[in-house]
Amino acid sequence: MVSDTGGLLIFHTQDEAEVWELVDRDPYSAADVLSRVRIHEWNPVLGYLTDHLPHT
Repeated sequence: MVSDTGGLLIFHTQDEAEVWELVDRDPYSAADVLSRVRIHEWNPVLGYLTDHLPHT
């Protein structure tokens, strides 16, 4: 982040519950360093990450 006060993590999971499990096991979460966690579903449509999505 530009302000050096946050970060961005990208997970490829089956559902939001799995993301929360990963966040809960993160060392920063365990150390109670995180002040806020926001989860947003995202579907990349262009670029490198689209090659790693399941094809339907």
